[in-house]
Amino acid sequence: MIERYQRFMLDHMELKSRPRATPFQIGNVQQWLKNANNNAIAAEEVAFIQQEDDLIPLVSTPKTPVRDFINRSNFLGLADIGNKKINERLYTDQDFEKTTTVYHTDGIVDQGLTYFTLALGLAMLIGPLWLLQHLVTTQSEILLGMISGFLILFTVLAALFTLGTPSEILAATAAYALILMLPVCFGMYAIGSTSG
Repeated sequence: MIERYQRFMLDHMELKSRPRATPFQIGNVQQWLKNANNNAIAAEEVAFIQQEDDLIPLVSTPKTPVRDFINRSNFLGLADIGNKKINERLYTDQDFEKTTTVYHTDGIVDQGLTYFTLALGLAMLIGPLWLLQHLVTTQSEILLGMISGFLILFTVLAALFTLGTPSEILAATAAYALILMLPVCFGMYAIGSTSG
């Protein structure tokens, strides 16, 4: 009896640890049911879609805000890159009543977004150093203003392109600030001079 109770509690905790279904996911299921004229599953199961607080995704893959934006808006058609039609060698048209069935893989878009994020990160590391190296100014406020601008930009990009928590994003921003400020501390930038 205790073993059954413990197994029940473990199963319950596993379900509770999963994130709730997003409105986007719920909308996809509702559209699928509508396309199937609500005949794909039992009526009791169809009614369950109205209890949004109890719905969880079967496959829970966390996505960055930029990835969610691409999925929701189909920005530049990027969300359609991974769409694949039904493999006609394995199935015929008679196997499916609806032509709206589309299989999607996130791999291509996710990989492209990873490469873009890496390139953006490298540009954020190297670009300011080169720009600040060639900055000729007599006022340190301008230099600090530029560094502050890069830090704000870095924080915004980190929030959009990563799954980090706010404390992790701030820690990364602090490390980035150190990278930008070290040359200032060692007098490598030409503050107050006439040559870069």
